[in-house]
Amino acid sequence: MVKKGHVIVGLDLGTTKTCAIVAEITDTGIDIIGIGSHPSEGLRKGVVVNIESTVESVKKAVTAAENMSGCSIKSVYAGIAGVHIRGQNSLGIVAVKGREKGVKIYTARRRLQEAEREGWGLHNMGMEEYYVGNFTRAAGYFRDALKVLPGDTAASMLFERSQRYSKAPPPAEWDGVEIMTRK
Repeated sequence: MVKKGHVIVGLDLGTTKTCAIVAEITDTGIDIIGIGSHPSEGLRKGVVVNIESTVESVKKAVTAAENMSGCSIKSVYAGIAGVHIRGQNSLGIVAVKGREKGVKIYTARRRLQEAEREGWGLHNMGMEEYYVGNFTRAAGYFRDALKVLPGDTAASMLFERSQRYSKAPPPAEWDGVEIMTRK
């Protein structure tokens, strides 16, 4: 239960716009203290087609709501709709730099097809090898994922990158992130 004086934030990711709303709990209900919106970029028919553009739209809507409310937004109740969305209760915890306790993450997904389950499993194994610098093994997993899920953009990109890193490894201080220079 949210207590009086607490602030809650709602975020709606729509196909045409992304909206954030900040509300403060009062004795009589809630007071809207900030709103922000930005045209949705990176979404088509409720499906994320460009994650970077989608993230920018969210950041801009949240920043506008923060500026209006004077609050620093740390968490939101997010809403996204579409026929492809299915709910699944799932709770995980991830470490976040600067925090002593893990941060809980929730997942919403649709029912996976068998090929997706197999392909994503191979993709995950490839990512484990990739992040520890075993690029030849990572490339093998991504190649196998592409056999199961032909045309998978992420597996294709990571297969290509792993092959490149197998021949010319990244610098020793590499943190696993590559800045993309093309779409």
